Amino acid sequence: MRVFRDLNSLTTTLTHDTRGGEWFIEPFKEGTAVTCGVLEKDGALMTLPPLETVPTSADFYDYKAKRNPAGHRYRCPAQFPDAVLATISRAAVRAHQVLHCSGYSRSDFLVTPAGDVHWLEVNTLPGLSPHGNLATMAAAAGISYDALIQAMLATAHTDGYRP
Repeated sequence: MRVFRDLNSLTTTLTHDTRGGEWFIEPFKEGTAVTCGVLEKDGALMTLPPLETVPTSADFYDYKAKRNPAGHRYRCPAQFPDAVLATISRAAVRAHQVLHCSGYSRSDFLVTPAGDVHWLEVNTLPGLSPHGNLATMAAAAGISYDALIQAMLATAHTDGYRP
Protein backbone atom coordinates (compact mmCIF):
# COMPACT_ATOMS: atom_id res chain seq x y z
CA MET A 1 0.00 0.00 0.00
CA ARG A 2 1.25 3.44 -0.84
CA VAL A 3 -0.09 6.90 -0.25
CA PHE A 4 0.24 9.56 -2.92
CA ARG A 5 -0.62 13.04 -1.74
CA ASP A 6 -0.60 14.56 -5.22
CA LEU A 7 -1.52 13.46 -8.72
CA ASN A 8 2.02 14.02 -10.03
CA SER A 9 3.50 11.39 -7.67
CA LEU A 10 0.84 8.89 -8.65
CA THR A 11 1.33 9.52 -12.37
CA THR A 12 5.12 9.15 -12.09
CA THR A 13 4.83 5.89 -10.17
CA LEU A 14 2.31 4.39 -12.59
CA THR A 15 4.40 5.47 -15.59
CA HIS A 16 7.53 3.81 -14.23
CA ASP A 17 5.88 0.67 -12.86
CA THR A 18 7.85 -2.25 -14.28
CA ARG A 19 6.06 -4.97 -12.32
CA GLY A 20 2.95 -4.85 -14.43
CA GLY A 21 -0.20 -6.08 -12.82
CA GLU A 22 -3.16 -4.09 -11.64
CA TRP A 23 -3.58 -1.20 -9.23
CA PHE A 24 -6.48 -0.41 -6.95
CA ILE A 25 -6.62 3.36 -6.51
CA GLU A 26 -8.91 5.29 -4.21
CA PRO A 27 -8.98 8.87 -2.94
CA PHE A 28 -6.95 9.48 0.21
CA LYS A 29 -8.80 10.78 3.24
CA GLU A 30 -6.90 12.17 6.19
CA GLY A 31 -8.14 10.65 9.41
CA THR A 32 -7.82 8.28 12.31
CA ALA A 33 -8.34 4.52 12.18
CA VAL A 34 -11.09 3.39 14.54
CA THR A 35 -12.64 -0.02 15.01
CA CYS A 36 -15.76 -1.08 16.87
CA GLY A 37 -16.75 -4.57 17.94
CA VAL A 38 -20.30 -5.90 18.05
CA LEU A 39 -21.04 -8.82 20.32
CA GLU A 40 -24.21 -10.83 20.78
CA LYS A 41 -24.59 -11.42 24.49
CA ASP A 42 -27.64 -12.98 26.09
CA GLY A 43 -29.57 -12.65 22.84
CA ALA A 44 -28.95 -8.92 22.37
CA LEU A 45 -26.40 -7.03 20.30
CA MET A 46 -24.04 -4.76 22.16
CA THR A 47 -21.21 -2.60 20.92
CA LEU A 48 -17.84 -2.60 22.57
CA PRO A 49 -16.11 0.73 23.19
CA PRO A 50 -14.60 1.99 19.90
CA LEU A 51 -10.84 1.58 19.72
CA GLU A 52 -8.59 4.19 18.13
CA THR A 53 -5.33 3.04 16.58
CA VAL A 54 -2.44 5.50 16.65
CA PRO A 55 0.49 4.53 14.39
CA THR A 56 3.89 5.23 15.92
CA SER A 57 6.16 3.97 13.14
CA ALA A 58 4.38 5.10 9.96
CA ASP A 59 2.29 7.93 8.51
CA PHE A 60 -0.79 5.70 8.62
CA TYR A 61 -1.84 2.38 10.10
CA ASP A 62 -0.34 0.12 7.44
CA TYR A 63 0.43 -3.61 7.54
CA LYS A 64 3.86 -3.13 9.15
CA ALA A 65 2.48 -0.86 11.87
CA LYS A 66 -0.32 -3.34 12.51
CA ARG A 67 1.96 -6.37 12.90
CA ASN A 68 4.62 -4.64 15.01
CA PRO A 69 3.53 -4.04 18.64
CA ALA A 70 5.88 -1.03 18.75
CA GLY A 71 4.34 0.28 15.50
CA HIS A 72 1.09 1.44 17.08
CA ARG A 73 -0.74 2.09 20.30
CA TYR A 74 -4.39 1.74 21.17
CA ARG A 75 -6.74 4.21 22.83
CA CYS A 76 -9.83 2.52 24.13
CA PRO A 77 -12.26 4.03 24.35
CA ALA A 78 -11.31 6.20 21.39
CA GLN A 79 -10.80 9.88 22.12
CA PHE A 80 -13.64 11.49 20.17
CA PRO A 81 -16.72 13.48 21.14
CA ASP A 82 -19.66 11.39 22.37
CA ALA A 83 -21.64 12.12 19.19
CA VAL A 84 -18.86 10.64 17.02
CA LEU A 85 -18.57 7.57 19.25
CA ALA A 86 -22.35 7.09 19.06
CA THR A 87 -22.26 7.33 15.25
CA ILE A 88 -19.51 4.69 15.13
CA SER A 89 -21.44 2.35 17.44
CA ARG A 90 -24.70 2.72 15.50
CA ALA A 91 -22.94 2.11 12.19
CA ALA A 92 -21.16 -0.98 13.52
CA VAL A 93 -24.46 -2.50 14.70
CA ARG A 94 -26.19 -1.58 11.45
CA ALA A 95 -23.42 -3.17 9.35
CA HIS A 96 -23.62 -6.30 11.52
CA GLN A 97 -27.38 -6.52 10.96
CA VAL A 98 -27.52 -5.63 7.27
CA LEU A 99 -24.72 -8.04 6.39
CA HIS A 100 -26.38 -10.79 8.46
CA CYS A 101 -23.36 -11.31 10.69
CA SER A 102 -23.70 -13.83 13.46
CA GLY A 103 -22.41 -13.72 17.03
CA TYR A 104 -19.77 -11.04 16.67
CA SER A 105 -18.10 -8.75 14.17
CA ARG A 106 -15.77 -5.80 14.05
CA SER A 107 -16.27 -2.79 11.77
CA ASP A 108 -13.44 -0.49 10.76
CA PHE A 109 -13.86 3.23 10.27
CA LEU A 110 -11.94 6.35 9.39
CA VAL A 111 -12.73 9.50 11.36
CA THR A 112 -11.66 12.72 9.65
CA PRO A 113 -10.32 15.73 11.57
CA ALA A 114 -13.76 17.35 11.06
CA GLY A 115 -15.40 14.40 12.85
CA ASP A 116 -16.93 12.77 9.77
CA VAL A 117 -17.21 9.00 10.14
CA HIS A 118 -16.51 6.77 7.13
CA TRP A 119 -17.31 3.06 7.40
CA LEU A 120 -14.62 1.01 5.65
CA GLU A 121 -15.38 -2.67 6.15
CA VAL A 122 -16.70 -5.37 8.45
CA ASN A 123 -14.54 -8.19 9.68
CA THR A 124 -16.53 -11.30 10.58
CA LEU A 125 -13.48 -13.17 11.86
CA PRO A 126 -11.38 -10.66 13.78
CA GLY A 127 -8.23 -11.94 15.46
CA LEU A 128 -8.73 -13.55 18.84
CA SER A 129 -5.41 -12.76 20.46
CA PRO A 130 -5.76 -11.80 24.14
CA HIS A 131 -4.07 -8.50 23.25
CA GLY A 132 -5.86 -7.88 19.95
CA ASN A 133 -8.48 -5.29 19.07
CA LEU A 134 -11.56 -7.28 20.07
CA ALA A 135 -10.10 -8.38 23.41
CA THR A 136 -8.93 -4.83 24.16
CA MET A 137 -12.40 -3.43 23.46
CA ALA A 138 -14.01 -6.17 25.55
CA ALA A 139 -11.68 -5.41 28.48
CA ALA A 140 -12.63 -1.72 28.25
CA ALA A 141 -16.27 -2.85 28.54
CA GLY A 142 -15.46 -4.90 31.62
CA ILE A 143 -15.62 -8.24 29.78
CA SER A 144 -12.76 -10.63 30.53
CA TYR A 145 -11.06 -12.51 27.73
CA ASP A 146 -12.60 -15.79 28.91
CA ALA A 147 -16.09 -14.22 29.02
CA LEU A 148 -15.56 -12.83 25.50
CA ILE A 149 -14.66 -16.25 24.13
CA GLN A 150 -17.59 -17.85 25.99
CA ALA A 151 -20.01 -15.29 24.50
CA MET A 152 -18.63 -16.01 21.03
CA LEU A 153 -18.93 -19.76 21.49
CA ALA A 154 -22.48 -19.41 22.80
CA THR A 155 -23.53 -17.95 19.46
CA ALA A 156 -21.60 -20.36 17.23
CA HIS A 157 -23.79 -22.00 14.62
CA THR A 158 -23.27 -25.40 13.10
CA ASP A 159 -25.96 -25.12 10.41
CA GLY A 160 -24.48 -26.27 7.15
CA TYR A 161 -21.17 -27.36 8.65
CA ARG A 162 -19.51 -30.05 6.59
CA PRO A 163 -16.20 -31.53 7.75
